[in-house]
Amino acid sequence: MIIKKLSNSSQQPLVSILIPTRDRADQLYSALISALNQTYTNLQIVVHDNSVNTDVKPYIKDLLKDTRVEYYKAKDDLSMTENWNTGFAFCTGEYFVRLDDDNVYKNNFIEESIKVIEDRNFDMMVYSCLYTDLNNSEYLLHEIDETIYQLSSKLYLYMEYNAFTDSNYVLYSKKLLETVLQDDFNLYHTNLPDRFLHYRIINLKNNSDILIGFSTIPMGVSRYDYRPRHKSTDSLKRINYKSVLDMDEIVQHKDCSDNFALHRALTIRYFFKRFDSKFFNYSHLYFYFEY
Repeated sequence: MIIKKLSNSSQQPLVSILIPTRDRADQLYSALISALNQTYTNLQIVVHDNSVNTDVKPYIKDLLKDTRVEYYKAKDDLSMTENWNTGFAFCTGEYFVRLDDDNVYKNNFIEESIKVIEDRNFDMMVYSCLYTDLNNSEYLLHEIDETIYQLSSKLYLYMEYNAFTDSNYVLYSKKLLETVLQDDFNLYHTNLPDRFLHYRIINLKNNSDILIGFSTIPMGVSRYDYRPRHKSTDSLKRINYKSVLDMDEIVQHKDCSDNFALHRALTIRYFFKRFDSKFFNYSHLYFYFEY
């Protein structure tokens, strides 16, 4: 993958926000507004449009007048992962974050992320968020406090696998991403591309001084259709996925929304096989889910 050279700024470092979109014009408008309304102003906002049934450009026409917004239309019908990778190639900032077209940022997300990264010399900063689900419920996954945590590899892997974090609220240094890309994968890979990227970063952290920050303070709102809130009447059931964990082709071709829990298992299994993790034995993984 080709990465453009970093942008030079005499004041603030440039932050690239990638908004990949597909046939969700109304939601895209809200996402783009939340990016434009950031208190941090030195932004490159890349909208990469992979729509096939909707002409979304007229819906955001007024927002495209802001010179910080760059709009690109995909020439072919891309997968989600391909759309993310293609959009990333246009991002030139010293820092990078992806915003899904159905989510929104709190207006100080970028400013606070940059401040913490530069104060603590972090390579990436992870924030919590407010989730909404199919039942129109709102919930947090973390009790809120003011502490800025530094995550260990094992703790971050645990949080990532259990989906206790959301990659929409992760600001990365471009230097870190350039290091990640030396493993010869595209930035995004598999049908859970953000999780897989973070597993790769965790793997690098074991052999280098990568610093990952985390805050429980919510910095936006995420629509989470894959995980409706569990009811008190739900019972715990063990599901053994051993029969399918060896099927690498499922990782690339199965839609994760069909079975998000299964796809998490497949993706982490794929990661362990490709990177030969030293601190986990994937053959001993068992998975428990509520139904």
